[in-house]
Amino acid sequence: MSELSRDKLSHREVSVDFLRQRRGEAMGRVLRMPGEDQLPPGPRRRFVEGLFAYYRSASRPTLRKIAELIPLTYPETTGSPETIRRTLLGLSTPANWSTVDAILTVLCELAQIDPDATTTSTDDPWAVGGPASPRAEIKALWHTVFDADPQSPGTKPLDAEHRRGPQPGSDPWDPSWPESPSYSDEPPF
Repeated sequence: MSELSRDKLSHREVSVDFLRQRRGEAMGRVLRMPGEDQLPPGPRRRFVEGLFAYYRSASRPTLRKIAELIPLTYPETTGSPETIRRTLLGLSTPANWSTVDAILTVLCELAQIDPDATTTSTDDPWAVGGPASPRAEIKALWHTVFDADPQSPGTKPLDAEHRRGPQPGSDPWDPSWPESPSYSDEPPF
């Protein structure tokens, strides 16, 4: 093999290795804060706005990068890129605080923000009732998503089968049960 072809081959190998290392960062999609038509005003939107502010401060890292850094910060917690995407877009809210805390901590580390430092600025739009740390603010917003009135915008209302206790008119043997042409006492066989 000539010296020239050997140089080309080694250059090609280096380029492929470089692309493989950079694939997660170079090809990542940038998330945008969802509009009010996608995420209506309410507790979930306020939570997403708060978390998204730290995503912006961290210079919008790729979801893969966030997911790879979570186990380094929280070995017992996992967060897939899909979970992070759904959280930042308000499509779902993690039921475990540890998942939200891990995402927030990684974003704060990337933005070089101390998640436990209290803010004293009065123009801080995320301040909830006085000086609070980013972690305390996001946790308060996270709680409001679950504590909100089920009928408020931004939360999914409970349907009848997920509510507890007997529902009025749910007993087909009740004499007040409405008659319908499709209802029959006959067995299906």
